[in-house]
Amino acid sequence: MRTLWTLLAIGLLALAGCPTTGDDDASDDDVGDDDAADCVYQAPTEWVAAGALPSARESLAAVSSGGNVILLGGWTGSATSDQVSVAAVSDGQLGTWTDGPALPVGLEHHAAVVVDGVLYVIGGDDGAAGRTEVYRAELGGSLGAWSETAPLPQPRVFHAAVAHGDWIYVVGGLQGFTTAQPTVYRGEVGGDGEIGSWEEARALPDARYAAAALVQDDVLYVLGGAWNGSTATQSGWSAAIEPDGSLGEWYAAMAIPAATLSHGAVLAGDRVVLTGGFDWTTASADAHAALASTGPTTWAPLPSLPDARFAHGAVLVDGHALLLGGWETLGNAMHDAAVSARVCE
Repeated sequence: MRTLWTLLAIGLLALAGCPTTGDDDASDDDVGDDDAADCVYQAPTEWVAAGALPSARESLAAVSSGGNVILLGGWTGSATSDQVSVAAVSDGQLGTWTDGPALPVGLEHHAAVVVDGVLYVIGGDDGAAGRTEVYRAELGGSLGAWSETAPLPQPRVFHAAVAHGDWIYVVGGLQGFTTAQPTVYRGEVGGDGEIGSWEEARALPDARYAAAALVQDDVLYVLGGAWNGSTATQSGWSAAIEPDGSLGEWYAAMAIPAATLSHGAVLAGDRVVLTGGFDWTTASADAHAALASTGPTTWAPLPSLPDARFAHGAVLVDGHALLLGGWETLGNAMHDAAVSARVCE
């Protein structure tokens, strides 16, 4: 089974005509960063090799917890992977990988978040169809066994997910591999770690997939991505998260430097560090940082990545932005290693 990226390149480009670049007002996934609140941002001076992955992969999910990075699934070039791998990170360098309990099914284009010591893996596809399942596992001395909690109302792939307090938000994505969605689902995590149910929160003003999402100071930001077809966008949105977990009105905010999708974004203190991405023509090695703000945004250029990278994992761990795997060239070159840069004092 070919990766969904290949199917998108065929199906969506045929649907939309020639590849175009939106000039609008743009991990996998980068939630669970365990020291974001303690980080005082410093501009990185260089990106360095950070160690090898267990194997080359893209469209994976990654989280950090307790000074470790957890790598979940992804496309290996021949199959969707159920592999879960854990490595300690010290001074931006990966330690030895150990295997955790395998995912119940191989997944790519999924999302993952951590809430109160529980890891949640949300949606994605198994190489043939989108999934609604949400899996959970306890984080402790080692990763616990996987179990299912409340499923999403509809299958989602290429979505973003963030956690804030006891709420998890699933933002946009594709349904049926071809139709971008504006839907935002929210689910509340109970004291037992179970999600009772999912409900629709205030929808995005436009449908998009392969965007980045993050939360800073009770505000949810959604950055870039693509609309239906092959039109990437620079535009961003912000919405206040109310005390009851509902979302306020969406407002245009934090338009990113170029129209891209499947970029990485990590929150380092009060700054968003944006890495790589793809505009449906060219993969990017660019990196930028900007203050997370609902007001005017100025993105400062950072040192370029050693190689172009998109559909990668991006986490903050041990004061470093750590980028894992991803495509270098769609369908041809896939990364089997990580790079990192210190972004916290």
